[in-house]
Amino acid sequence: MIDLPIKPLYSLTELARVCAVERRVLRKLFAREGIEVVGGGKLSFVSLSEIERKLPTLFEGIKVAHCLLESLR
Repeated sequence: MIDLPIKPLYSLTELARVCAVERRVLRKLFAREGIEVVGGGKLSFVSLSEIERKLPTLFEGIKVAHCLLESLR
């Protein structure tokens, strides 16, 4: 999860890449957790605030990745 800046929306493709899982696996996880995925196909997006509220573990990973990226600069 190193190359992930903090921003309000993440593409499903981007999150799947940094989490090392397939997009469909991540989409199923988000559906199970009640996280809305906006759009379709490769243009699907997820809000950071929903990740923070409903998947705090993933949110913490995003924050750690951001801190690591900042410390390397």
